[in-house]
Amino acid sequence: MVIMTSAAFCQKVDTIDYSYLKFGDVNDYYLSKGINVVNADKPDLYFEIFDWLNTPYHWGGKTKSGVDCSGFVSFVYNKLYNEELGGSAGDIFKKCDEVIPTELQEGDLLFFNINGHYLYHVGIYLQNGMFAHAAVHGGVIVSSMDEKYYQRWFYKAGRVKSNE
Repeated sequence: MVIMTSAAFCQKVDTIDYSYLKFGDVNDYYLSKGINVVNADKPDLYFEIFDWLNTPYHWGGKTKSGVDCSGFVSFVYNKLYNEELGGSAGDIFKKCDEVIPTELQEGDLLFFNINGHYLYHVGIYLQNGMFAHAAVHGGVIVSSMDEKYYQRWFYKAGRVKSNE
């Protein structure tokens, strides 16, 4: 991850400063969802998502004042992994290699074909069947892939192709 500061332009850092978040609050929230952040492979992912929780949904939005699913995924991937995804869920899908659901890893993407029209929705896989996304009803939330709604409309999972 590259952080741009006036003191050290383009300085490479291993982690992002989330010291403004209380670890107990983050840990308790994820434990309530059956997620263990202490042993997470990508802890920054959980802190970043926690920071976005309850951001309101806004179609075409890309900020914490309002965000849609692809704007949320794109922002998180840009900040944490320096990946420019941009575009719609369908555009993001084109930048992924398909992953079978039994091989999902933290940070993989889940795509949903709601109402059978086109790739309508995207979220970020966490652990234990849970994923983060910006939902029309609820804004940025963590949901379970076991919910009937998401089981019904799940299309495919993907892993962002490496730029290397």
